[in-house]
Amino acid sequence: MRSLFLLLVAFLSVVSPTLAQEQAPADQWEWIMTEYNSSGWSAYKGVAAVEIAGGRFKASLRYEDGIYLLLDVSGSIEFGAVGQEYPGIQPGKVTATVTRYASGLTPSEFVGTYRKAIYPERARRSFGILFDEMIVLGDTVSTLSFYRATKDMPSSSP
Repeated sequence: MRSLFLLLVAFLSVVSPTLAQEQAPADQWEWIMTEYNSSGWSAYKGVAAVEIAGGRFKASLRYEDGIYLLLDVSGSIEFGAVGQEYPGIQPGKVTATVTRYASGLTPSEFVGTYRKAIYPERARRSFGILFDEMIVLGDTVSTLSFYRATKDMPSSSP
């Protein structure tokens, strides 16, 4: 799971900075899901309403247009100490049930990790931190990743 997290961070740092700056408000979560089905590999993405409180995690995932509800994710989240694994990062463990709407599939159990960047604004700008929070979940055939873009990330365009 740790290598999956590092792969996702690398992917997001290359592909999504522009999207995060241009499309998402500072507190807007975005998601991407990959899964293997009878047609081969499929990928979906969109926006999410995420709530994290009292050791519980809940998210409603919509397609990019923000209209159609695709997934409902709910479960528990356990936080670790800041710097426990990486300097300036608060780790966590997530266990959740994912319900796919209009699919005919039964809900699936997903497990994964949570990361929150605890850096002051100067460090964010200096080190190019691209997310405030990230959640990476998976089951036997699917990967579901959420991230919340860094607030006030400076634009690379003049």
